[in-house]
Amino acid sequence: MPSLHFGYSFVIGLTIATMPNVRATNIRRRLMLITVGMMYPTVILIAILATANHFVLDAVAGFIVAVAGWHINGVLVNLLPLEDWLLNLVHVHKPDREEARDGTMSPIAQDGKIGPEEEWWRRA
Repeated sequence: MPSLHFGYSFVIGLTIATMPNVRATNIRRRLMLITVGMMYPTVILIAILATANHFVLDAVAGFIVAVAGWHINGVLVNLLPLEDWLLNLVHVHKPDREEARDGTMSPIAQDGKIGPEEEWWRRA
């Protein structure tokens, strides 16, 4: 019954709205992120209601599921040390954050300088 069309778009919108702003003095960029982050689920809500894919109650249930998942994620992050311990127990290697999928190291870890993609992400 819950509309995961709306729930998923709400989580994406919440992620966009809560993206950290590197420069705290740039209020315009912060307001833009919040506006875009909340416009996306609003547009999806209008679309699912206009096309009769879901009822309003379905969207409300999707919202509740999304908020519950958002908060449960905070609890699951605290279980990462347990995951590390269990992987160590069974002798499974967990890649470092700097290690790429192909086994190479990221540009940050190699020479200590930030690559253009990382610099763009930090400025966003």
